[in-house]
Amino acid sequence: MNKRTWRIDNMAAPHESVLLRGVDEQGAAAPLRLERLTLAWQADGRVVLTLHSGDESTYLRASTAFLHEPRERLYDSLPLERFTAEMARFWRRVFRLVRIPGGRLLLGMLARRSSGRAAHE
Repeated sequence: MNKRTWRIDNMAAPHESVLLRGVDEQGAAAPLRLERLTLAWQADGRVVLTLHSGDESTYLRASTAFLHEPRERLYDSLPLERFTAEMARFWRRVFRLVRIPGGRLLLGMLARRSSGRAAHE
């Protein structure tokens, strides 16, 4: 990243990150102990970032800002397929076979044999 591109990471939960591009050169340096920050998107598309440290505040302007808020449990409520222990064991064996020399040929032969048997039933 260049000096006009900043990334600010929150080390505490929920661990969001802010990526700023086009930070004005005349902006003051960020405080060493940042307690809080606020972002304000302006009508012209630019962003004003306020860095709060105790009673002091520093204002910076940037051309764009991207805020990323990770959601670790995002997909938990969706009815997605889950691997059972038996399914996981099967796929581990398949991938182990693929890695050994001749394993792909063996898997292809087994797949043709089982699909031919299913067609006859």
